[in-house]
Amino acid sequence: MSSAVPAPSSPFVHGHLTQERQERRARNLLRGARRHHSPAVLRLAARRRSQRQPFTLADARRAIAREQGFPDWASQSHHIRELEHSQPLYGLSPDGDEATLHLCGAMDLTPRLREAGFVGEILSLADPYSLGPLRNEPIPLFRRRRSRFLANLRQQDWQRVAREQQDIQDRLAEAARGRRVVLWFQHDSQDQLILARLLHQFSHNSNGGPLQLIAVESVPGVKRFRCLTQLAPFVLNWLWQRRRTVSAAQLSLGEAAWRAVTANHPEALYHLSRHTTSALPMLGRALRRHLLELPDPATGLGLSEQLAAQLVAERGPISIRGVYNALQEEREPLPYLSPQMFRWVLKPLLEGERALLEYHRTPGRPWDEGLLDVTHAGHGVLSGYRNWLDSRPPIRWVGGIPIDGTHACWCIDKSSGQPRQR
Repeated sequence: MSSAVPAPSSPFVHGHLTQERQERRARNLLRGARRHHSPAVLRLAARRRSQRQPFTLADARRAIAREQGFPDWASQSHHIRELEHSQPLYGLSPDGDEATLHLCGAMDLTPRLREAGFVGEILSLADPYSLGPLRNEPIPLFRRRRSRFLANLRQQDWQRVAREQQDIQDRLAEAARGRRVVLWFQHDSQDQLILARLLHQFSHNSNGGPLQLIAVESVPGVKRFRCLTQLAPFVLNWLWQRRRTVSAAQLSLGEAAWRAVTANHPEALYHLSRHTTSALPMLGRALRRHLLELPDPATGLGLSEQLAAQLVAERGPISIRGVYNALQEEREPLPYLSPQMFRWVLKPLLEGERALLEYHRTPGRPWDEGLLDVTHAGHGVLSGYRNWLDSRPPIRWVGGIPIDGTHACWCIDKSSGQPRQR
């Protein structure tokens, strides 16, 4: 997910643990339990090995470690020592030993890497491949088509966007020659699709330098990992120490995934998504999530549309911001939509004579504070009585597959997970 997430003070979020802080938390927890403070007693009772003896400091330490996601206090202490040892010595930059190009999917990762002391060139490829057309076509045509889509999404001049896309491609081609290239990517489908595109590109590049990968699905001590930008500089340095050389199997899988995503039919994507993709486990999950954007045969809605409409039906009238937050926190199996992307998903549902949702804006308030409610037509679609595709909504894309409401339109069978034509 590419939306900015600041690094707040809680190590549950940013992952910067210290032995002193964890020891203090354990002693405070034990003190609270011995004073019969109910929350402290319950936390300790849930984590201790035996209920027979009084609470001890070992019980409190174990509880704190388990709450942070570690099996025991020793494992947590080992991780904290690794964090401390990952810091560059004497002010040296982590990547200062070799000319380096860092590639990432989120624009807001650049200042975080700079804060962590990285000095190499950083190039962000924040193109939301989860939305819009991704067709298997010559590169100039592909860039032109993506530029027009991005211009509509961002409400910018398309020629300006086209120049930016060309500049990124030129910088990527030039900077990668003979330099170490490090890919920083997280687990969401947005980042994984960009990673597939890069691996596809690098699989055809014989002039590049070393290619390394930092792929992050979870971080010890972080209760809910969402994106790399939430992590403290210490933790980014720790991840740097765990980068791995990209293997031939990973390059091959990335190429196969990109070809499947950009095809005009879902068969290759379906077959690839059914495998474990052991070379890139996170990519398999992202492909399965991407496939779920094909419309449901009964409602005609993709998963993002369906989840959003269901939330409005359950809780409406509800603000757009409320729907977005609930979608990310409670419903979305693999969160990836930024607020801007979510607005794009909502837009067709609000338009036309048979709109699924109606929007009520409060004068003088931001757009995302306006209220959403389900229309009569929307209730018909969510109940399966009507099909959204019958109203011929604006064409949307699932990779290279157009969703246009025709009888040849691809859908996904909910019971089997297998694509089929409508």
